[in-house]
Amino acid sequence: MLKKLPSRFGLLLIGLFITTLGDWFTFIALSMRTFEETGMGKSVGLLLLAKVIPNVILGPIIGAWIERFDRPKILFFSSVLRGFLTLILVFESNPLIVYSITFINSVIELAQSSTIPSVVPTVVKKERLVLANSYIEIIQNILTVVGPSLAGFFAVILNYQVLILLDVISFFIASFCFLSIGSIRSPLIERKEKETHIAIHKYFLGFQRGVYVIFLSTGILMVGGGMVNASMLVYVSREFNTGAVGFGSITATIGLGFLLGSFLTICFSKKGVDERYLFLIGLIFIAFATLAWSSIKLFFIAMIIAIINGMGNTLFNIASVTLLQKFVPSPPIFLFSVYSAIASAASVIGMLIATLTIDFMGARPIFFISGLLAIISSIVAVFIFKPDVTEYLANDK
Repeated sequence: MLKKLPSRFGLLLIGLFITTLGDWFTFIALSMRTFEETGMGKSVGLLLLAKVIPNVILGPIIGAWIERFDRPKILFFSSVLRGFLTLILVFESNPLIVYSITFINSVIELAQSSTIPSVVPTVVKKERLVLANSYIEIIQNILTVVGPSLAGFFAVILNYQVLILLDVISFFIASFCFLSIGSIRSPLIERKEKETHIAIHKYFLGFQRGVYVIFLSTGILMVGGGMVNASMLVYVSREFNTGAVGFGSITATIGLGFLLGSFLTICFSKKGVDERYLFLIGLIFIAFATLAWSSIKLFFIAMIIAIINGMGNTLFNIASVTLLQKFVPSPPIFLFSVYSAIASAASVIGMLIATLTIDFMGARPIFFISGLLAIISSIVAVFIFKPDVTEYLANDK
């Protein structure tokens, strides 16, 4: 099935695979090394904050700024820069420097991750966008499960410096894959540089209605998602007395759901199912799973529900990106940076809500509220079936 996709997409896929695997190597190595050297659990939390904050506060700004550049070159130079910055971490373990470089690396990674979905519709035909996005999701889901395990294994037989060095090498290999894609220029790049931000502003206001439906639906859903993520450890520990083993098990089954959801999306795509239905089905799966978690009593049922939740998230993720790619011709990079910023900010809000309420509310009420938010998100999603949106998609095929 991959043969049906162009070679330029294959290069993008290879580069993404290599850099994502390398990212896991560095993240695990830095987390373990920083914790061992500081002896403080909050050191890992600060590392996570350094990775997340750029996406929340800088996403739209970075997306608008890099819009004027050739897209594969953005991927190339961002990989090279991240490679050199990560090389510093091989020799430097001072926490302040580690946090600073992690922050800068995350800013550059944000530029890269926002560019990738804008490249896909320029190298893949519209009727194959779901298939292409499914392959990207499969790679990310597989590496979410395999990446940390491989990193942990290599951390035992090698040292942290070698593990980080492998990531450095991965960046330079991936950079050549990205450069080989060829030139892809933004539709806004032809404007004079001083007019670029004005053009982006007008372009943003001119987005098809469906884009704003996806933005709003995603924001609502991700508040609930953040609440679930922040509460899951407490949920499995207090409700089922399974501790770390239970947390690891349910996380793994969610990952399995992610993977199954990717293949399910491919099956739906082969059947010609409209992406809007995938979007809505994903939301319904998530709502069902989260509400079920709030009431079930047996842990093995919670694990089965975790698979449904993971499948729903994958259906939702692939469908939302595909719809954005279809709603906006030659989608600009800042479209995806804004989308990512909305999702990240909403998730952080959800995490904060859960953190502040988990001790006196417990996990089940938080999961129930999250399920209600998923239902509200589903109701909002119905608006992508309005006649003007349907007509737009029909004319675009």
